[in-house]
Amino acid sequence: MSRYMSRRSFAARGRLGEPGKPWRRGGGRRSKRAEPLSGKKMRVRVVPVGEKLRGNKIAVVPEFSPRSLDRHFLLLQSFDERAVMNHSSELRTVENEKSTLSRFLRQGRAWMLAIPLALPLVASPVMAAEEPAAGEATDTEEAAPQPKHVDWMTDLAAAQKLAKKENKNLILFFTGSDWCGYCVKLEKAVLTQPGTAERFDENFIPVVLDFPNRKQLPAETKLQNNEMKQKLSVSGFPTLVFADADLMPQGQIRGYRPADAFWKQYDEIVAAGETIAAAKDGAAVADITDYKQLNAILEAVPEDLLEKGWLETMRRAADASKGLDDAVSQKWGDKVAEIEVAIAERKFGNDLVQGMVKTQREAKSPAEVIAYFDEAADGAADYPKRIVMIKFLKMRYCAEQKMYDEGIVIADVILASDAAGEREKLITSQIKNQMVQRKEAKEKAAAEEEAEQ
Repeated sequence: MSRYMSRRSFAARGRLGEPGKPWRRGGGRRSKRAEPLSGKKMRVRVVPVGEKLRGNKIAVVPEFSPRSLDRHFLLLQSFDERAVMNHSSELRTVENEKSTLSRFLRQGRAWMLAIPLALPLVASPVMAAEEPAAGEATDTEEAAPQPKHVDWMTDLAAAQKLAKKENKNLILFFTGSDWCGYCVKLEKAVLTQPGTAERFDENFIPVVLDFPNRKQLPAETKLQNNEMKQKLSVSGFPTLVFADADLMPQGQIRGYRPADAFWKQYDEIVAAGETIAAAKDGAAVADITDYKQLNAILEAVPEDLLEKGWLETMRRAADASKGLDDAVSQKWGDKVAEIEVAIAERKFGNDLVQGMVKTQREAKSPAEVIAYFDEAADGAADYPKRIVMIKFLKMRYCAEQKMYDEGIVIADVILASDAAGEREKLITSQIKNQMVQRKEAKEKAAAEEEAEQ
């Protein structure tokens, strides 16, 4: 309602009186008499937002329910007298000319137009719908075509069957429809815009996998959505995953993107999908045994998606090329090992954080939490990256508990480790500097307090 007057401000500005009589607004001041309009009657109808005006007809945009019309709208008394309340609180009569009305709408000065509704206890000739005269254009003929919206499916199995039948791929839209602000923003900026549905229909069957907080989903839909979220390692919303009918991912768009950036990335994903489809040559990936064909397919898959559904294909490519093309075999064998290590490290990190939270909740002293970190480090002695992860969490805990001496020592160990990446070292350096400053401030405050005593 930001563009329109609120319920309170409209009540303060007054209401339209009876036809041809003075009207009052806040403070009891008289205003201009609403003079009857001359000329023939106008037909009035309610139309969707943005419909083009034709002839002398008024387009009324229904922003509120009819039940609240008497509170929010100026009630017009007849087809012969129409008024517009603008933002400067003037009541103006609008002549029976399309140019006058169009000028008000273009300038944004018109607040809202309304038409008289049928009242249950009062009979009036205005209430009856007017039939078009013979040869006169009907409302249906004049109505502008409505933009096509994306027809999201929710049944993934049905969408897969349809994709195979129509030789298309899938768009999987992971969203939190009733709580995720960036999901709503992406829908408004891109997904509900004119032309989006047509572009999707060229290559894809769209499927929405919703994770709402308040809305209840059927149990089978909720299970399906959770399984796909885990299978495709979706960690945030909104995420659009582009996959073939067998759910082999070919691209993804993570997070909010403005329209230009979205469609640029979309075109890149479509191009990658076409390359993959050409390499598949009509066969399902699971049925392909030729290592050259498998290698061509894997080469077209974005690297960040290889661990999301393509691990088994990489293993098959590595095995099928042994003794035939050792370079291909080693390439995909090494990639499988690299991804498996990354997955194991992420799992270790998640388990470590969950254990730390539980220990902090149940521990009676900081010493018990420190003991948890030391025990975890003993079990990860053969994994340098895990040691860095443990020490990083331990350092942060020491900083939170104002154990600055211990935290600074741990920070120096991390900064000297070859297993720590640039990002870990950068954050560690920042935390160390904060601890040094706070330690100095604490010592200075203690010295001043001692001097005062």
